[in-house]
Amino acid sequence: MAKIFYPGFCCERVLLHSLSFPRTSALLPFGGITCDPDHAAQDFVFFVNPRWPLHYAQSALAKAVQKKITGILSNDFVCSHAFERHPHLRYFVSQTPQKAYALAAQALSPKRPLFCAGVTGTNGKTSVVVFAQQLWQLLNKKAASIGTLGVGGHRPEEGVQAPKIHPATSNTTPDAGTLFPLLHRMKEQGVDRVALEVSSHGLHQRRVEGLYFQAGVFTNFSSDHLDYHGHILSYWQEKTRLFQDCMAPQAPFILNSDCNEGCYLRKIAQKMGHPLWDFGQFASFLSIVLWRSTPQGQWALIRYKGQLFETTLPLKGLFQLYNVLASVAVVLASGEKIENIWPLLPFLKGVPGRLDYVGATHCEGQVYIDYAHTPDALYRALCALRLHAPKRLVVVFGCGGNRDTTKRCVMGRIAQNYADIVIITNDNPRTEDPWLIRRDILKECPKALEIPCRFEAIKKALSLLTKDDICLIAGKGHETNQVIGAISYPFSDHETVKKVLSP
Repeated sequence: MAKIFYPGFCCERVLLHSLSFPRTSALLPFGGITCDPDHAAQDFVFFVNPRWPLHYAQSALAKAVQKKITGILSNDFVCSHAFERHPHLRYFVSQTPQKAYALAAQALSPKRPLFCAGVTGTNGKTSVVVFAQQLWQLLNKKAASIGTLGVGGHRPEEGVQAPKIHPATSNTTPDAGTLFPLLHRMKEQGVDRVALEVSSHGLHQRRVEGLYFQAGVFTNFSSDHLDYHGHILSYWQEKTRLFQDCMAPQAPFILNSDCNEGCYLRKIAQKMGHPLWDFGQFASFLSIVLWRSTPQGQWALIRYKGQLFETTLPLKGLFQLYNVLASVAVVLASGEKIENIWPLLPFLKGVPGRLDYVGATHCEGQVYIDYAHTPDALYRALCALRLHAPKRLVVVFGCGGNRDTTKRCVMGRIAQNYADIVIITNDNPRTEDPWLIRRDILKECPKALEIPCRFEAIKKALSLLTKDDICLIAGKGHETNQVIGAISYPFSDHETVKKVLSP
């Protein structure tokens, strides 16, 4: 019952040394590492995240101990308190436990696809990774995407299944104990190209530590997640970690040329000696020469290495063209040729919940659903639909509770300025008072209708539509639940629209 503490400066070395033995029952000290008590098993090391609420950490650890884990990885505070209840375990103490967790998970699952691209930015990450996956699949390559929509996006590769992700760590970027085994299995199943969403949370919590990307994408930047990061500068610094700490040598930096923050990343690329591949209206790599909206989507003329390429996309919104160009750059970085990629663009499919057309009312009003839950995303979605709305543009949205409160007034102002009819409703209020959330939004759009029930709000919006009107239902996109208090209730904007439109 000895208490075995390893000091922080050598914790990673001790873990990696222990995991480097041949995989035999006689020599391998650990059977695996996880932060999910449901995945814990005999001889596993259990990672206790210091950021977890105390009550959750205690219950998760107790459940893991029942499954006969052999050790605990965390910081000194957590390990000291855990030792009082579980003195028979081995304790790995680290000043950077999240980094140690990622490196240990990587050591246990060392295989990964030959090409991995990391995509970061405030908006557009999901679309970029899914478009890249679609293009690879159209080129008959075994590929996958990992992110908000899960593994493989809306068309997962057969045989590649994501393990269950515990709600405590289920985010855009999976925790290291989920991510590295997933990449390991993908490699064993023949997947050789992966595009991964890398969130600011994932970077801050070191979920991709030790995963060096062969291409890095920066989509755009605007205020978000300040409830977590505290200040927009901290949020920005975490985004830049993808390029400063997580890139393979000579991996291209794929940047939005029309984003002000891209200038800073250009300097990082030059300083670190990485190729710079930009996209946008002011780009030199993939430059938008001409663009126009069409009834079916959009048309564009793009310059690449002195050549002009014309394309039509079945996707509405200029911002979708930016996402497509970013995905094209990713596929180019994987070794494909532009002549093979370009003819495939008209066959791209829209991403669920991303300016997703879901139907029309009996009066021929069109209905779209979008995941827009930031000011910039709401602005772009409304501007995109305005081009297709000969008459009125109606928007239904709310803001999530227990999240960044500064964006509520801004989103209210955007809705007031760019929509003809605004309906404020509940999003995911969580444990915050829904009335207070709606009140914050209504400060900047006092003429808006306030309908707390999201179902009734959508029903009212659709009843107002006449011929050539467009309705945007924003905020939840692909989500299939609504979190009210501590309970997650089944709710889908898509299913609600279908139900309201059904005869």
